[in-house]
Amino acid sequence: KSFNLHIKQAKLLAYFRPGQWLGGHTNSYSCTMSIPSPSLSDSFALLSSVSSITTNHKPLTSNSVLTKADFYVPPHARSGSTYTIYFFTPHKQWLDVITFTHSPSSSTSSVQTFSVHSFSAGVAPASVPLCLLFSCLLFFIPFSDVGQNYSHVMTIQKYLIEVKNVEAKVEKKKKR
Repeated sequence: KSFNLHIKQAKLLAYFRPGQWLGGHTNSYSCTMSIPSPSLSDSFALLSSVSSITTNHKPLTSNSVLTKADFYVPPHARSGSTYTIYFFTPHKQWLDVITFTHSPSSSTSSVQTFSVHSFSAGVAPASVPLCLLFSCLLFFIPFSDVGQNYSHVMTIQKYLIEVKNVEAKVEKKKKR
């Protein structure tokens, strides 16, 4: 293990996100998620429980990579109308970031709608000392997430439906 170095470096890596500096990468996924909930706070409370997916609800994750991985809700997860969840891959702990941004214009009194964006933060694993520096220096190297960012969103949806009994709906964003 990295003595939680991956968690300590995640905030800066997520903020700068050098893995997203060049467009056209295949290391992100965007969609809209609707969560039946009377308030934004209630929706954020549901999302805050996501960190229990890999520790308490392993049968949810049919993908073998996900069962060994780590959803992490950072202490600064909520920032205004945005909620952020980290996902660390097994072993090396590459960081994927999942952001839920509230869309008030699409929400109703009983359903909260979020624009969801899941992306790989950088080419260097978060467990490597100075990973932000290496990811910034190597930002031009293309890499694929092999569908993991899509899997993160689907796993969260499945968790909300099967464990929290909340009929969360995901709709892929249409390309412009």
